[in-house]
Amino acid sequence: MLALLLENRQVNGDNALDIFLPKIQKEDELLRAALKKAVAIPSRSILFNIDQKADIISKTQIDALLSVFVKVFNEMCGYFGKQGYIAQFERDLDGRDQLQHFKDAYSVPCEWVNAMVSVRVYHDHLMVVSPEGEFIRLKRCFERDQTIYDWTHYIALIERKPGALRNGAPFRTMPEPLRQLQDQLLRHPGGDRVMAQVLNAVTLHGLEAVLVAVELALQSGRVSAEHVLNVLSRLKEPSRNNEPVHTHLNLNKPSQANVDRYDRLRTQQSGDQEVSHA
Repeated sequence: MLALLLENRQVNGDNALDIFLPKIQKEDELLRAALKKAVAIPSRSILFNIDQKADIISKTQIDALLSVFVKVFNEMCGYFGKQGYIAQFERDLDGRDQLQHFKDAYSVPCEWVNAMVSVRVYHDHLMVVSPEGEFIRLKRCFERDQTIYDWTHYIALIERKPGALRNGAPFRTMPEPLRQLQDQLLRHPGGDRVMAQVLNAVTLHGLEAVLVAVELALQSGRVSAEHVLNVLSRLKEPSRNNEPVHTHLNLNKPSQANVDRYDRLRTQQSGDQEVSHA
């Protein structure tokens, strides 16, 4: 009730103040004036359950209630409520009109799930470092409230859950040859598992080699993981240099490409009976 009045919300088309004023006795001008003054100040009420919002171990702490109020207030402002220092950092950025640029979401390898990573911000890219020291570079996005995916971060997940290929947002950013292959494979039962095998080859042979193999497979009209991997293996196979063999031996009678000589060996001069040793 008090929240409705302080915010002066509309109830069935009428402001809360207009509903309360007729109910105040005429001689109580002080209360009437206090309500008008309170409503004139822009305010927003927050209704919440303290027990549900409390993230503390012991409720006997002196500042337990205050911590809950600060958390809820930070969340209402759009900041991170669970850690006060992060909320303060976001508030400082917001004061410089830079907070929205830090709200973009970037994908990282799915193997890093629930890991504590460190982020280093540079003028044109971000560097994300895992606890084991591995790092990835991400191109910075300067638009607001964007989600930037790198589909290669989810290849390990696709090996376990190939069905995610059908509706997974990250895989909409794959190169066009892979998208075409995916469209054809997913028309058939088990096509998601076949596509997962092709994507797994990216981690082994590199993206460029897989794209060439996929394009050749699409041109031939034979779309299957076996065909793509076969083409890929032939592309990765080292070329052989057929060097001539040098020898001191000389042929007195060089060989000739004469099929008539073979026919004479197969038959006798006097008949059609074949030679037994030919």
